[in-house]
Amino acid sequence: MAAPPTLVWNLLDHRLRPAPATDESPSSTPSSLLICGAGSVGSSAAALLASATPGEATIVDPDTFDPLRNPYRYPAATSATSGGKSDWLAGVLNDAGWRASSLAVTVADWVAAAPEPGFDGLLLASVDSVDARADVADVLARITLTAGVAGLAFHVQREHPADDAACPFCQFVDVGRPSSQMQVWAEQTGIPIPRIGELIGGAPLSAEDVAHPVNAGRIAPGAGGALVGRRLVDLVGRVYADAQVINPEGGEVTVSAPFVSWLAGVVLAAEANKLARGLSMLDRRVEIDLSGVPAGVVRRLPSDPTGRCLCQSPVRRRWARALYERDAYPAS
Repeated sequence: MAAPPTLVWNLLDHRLRPAPATDESPSSTPSSLLICGAGSVGSSAAALLASATPGEATIVDPDTFDPLRNPYRYPAATSATSGGKSDWLAGVLNDAGWRASSLAVTVADWVAAAPEPGFDGLLLASVDSVDARADVADVLARITLTAGVAGLAFHVQREHPADDAACPFCQFVDVGRPSSQMQVWAEQTGIPIPRIGELIGGAPLSAEDVAHPVNAGRIAPGAGGALVGRRLVDLVGRVYADAQVINPEGGEVTVSAPFVSWLAGVVLAAEANKLARGLSMLDRRVEIDLSGVPAGVVRRLPSDPTGRCLCQSPVRRRWARALYERDAYPAS
């Protein structure tokens, strides 16, 4: 009988091969962490980092747990988890010996309240809106790792301010703001953009609204009834939590896919550990589709060529150079 096929994929260079030999410094002090987003990806990364050498971390997330949808997506949470997400995640790290604090605010609020521009550390960002991606770029962190999940696929990208590679917001510049988020949510849910505007304004979800993603196969029919009367973000959360897979007997089946968020968190945690150990980090983006075999390909996306992205602002670039230019980016 033939041996089953095997897959080798390593977290050092993200190639389909055994990890290469490295020179590391295990005694290195972990970089200060700013974790923006305590959702399924951010919490997965933090849960793994809890077993690493303790350091300092600040968790930024204004959201609270929703028992309707969060248990489907949070591998690091239990059925009893409740309250503010940032408080919970800070508690997980503190219990593991970290010095972690929580802020139940948005990334934009954190930027506005910061005593000076920049964050001289590692920012782990797993925010799930276009505007929040722009706010992450506005932090001007020394190193940023952004992660995004869509169905059974995810990406992780490393960014530095004022260099020639893509920043957290570059890929969204071509979608005009402020309508950008409306367009994204319309594509995710199947609800027409004019109705998305009404829902953003506070209108509750109707049965007709919920029927759009149900008919499009983006959420299971049985989940639709519980969403009537709730907020648009609750529906987006369920769409974000689910993925469609092929049914061998025909058609597609909607499934919950928390393992996608978990693996994205694994990559974030691995990159944070590599930085702490003096190892070369991701160059610069890895994209993994878990509906098939990982491609083993990394690539470097250029910055937005139109000049309209936040990262091309002369003021922000001057600040970034003043903050970090004298020091080489570690593990670049």
